[in-house]
Amino acid sequence: MTKRNFLSLLIAAIVGVFMLATPNSAVAQPALGKIVGTVVDADGTPVADARVVLKHGEKIIAHARTNAEGHFVFRDVRPGRYHLEAGKQGMGRGHALAPVHPGETVHVKITLKK
Repeated sequence: MTKRNFLSLLIAAIVGVFMLATPNSAVAQPALGKIVGTVVDADGTPVADARVVLKHGEKIIAHARTNAEGHFVFRDVRPGRYHLEAGKQGMGRGHALAPVHPGETVHVKITLKK
């Protein structure tokens, strides 16, 4: 075997090993979902600047704040069952469940109660 053939074979083998070791991102990760919601008070009025926490089991995944219309969004959420907790000082707390499926958007409404 010539030196040139050996180097070509070695390079092809190294490239092959890297291709096998690198997962295909389209196969390795499921399609992500999104959670879109609104936080309201007991009268149904949107609550601005409420804190919303996204949890999977006991693990906190993300935090968000509501905008002036009481809306919040969690993007790129892995499929699964999530618990949302919202609150604002002096207005109380509220909870919601959100089952996220691949590629889907879940809409939730959280009502704060004192």
